[in-house]
Amino acid sequence: MPIDFPYLYRLRVLKAAGNDLKSLPNDVDKLKSLEVLDLSDNIIESLPEKICKIPTLKELDVSDNKIMLGFPKAWENLRQKATVRAAEQSSSKKREPRDRPVKESQTQVSPKGGKKAIGKKKGVAPVATPPATVKTNAGPKSAPPRSS
Repeated sequence: MPIDFPYLYRLRVLKAAGNDLKSLPNDVDKLKSLEVLDLSDNIIESLPEKICKIPTLKELDVSDNKIMLGFPKAWENLRQKATVRAAEQSSSKKREPRDRPVKESQTQVSPKGGKKAIGKKKGVAPVATPPATVKTNAGPKSAPPRSS
């Protein structure tokens, strides 16, 4: 999980089910306000000891993972204070590569006739530009198309 946990100390619910996570950061206990943590349906092999030290945790789901080496030492203490689901652990669990289809709203027709994806750069949203207008006494009109 590429997250800097100290900045998420107010986070109450974290649902990361089905994301092919292999591990958790050791500083997971920095999530001081976390009440619900859903890590089900991943490929996590072990849990950090500090997961049992999250003070406000009420619900933890680590079912359907690969946790075969055992659970943290304080696991039973956690089970006494929170609802814990840890069923269906399998060492042979594998993930097939998933195709991430491009949604229809993420493609546009190029003026040259082909399709291309929009917003390929991370964090950059496509920007729509309004058509140019020409001001006359009769009001605004669209400008004639530019020739290239």
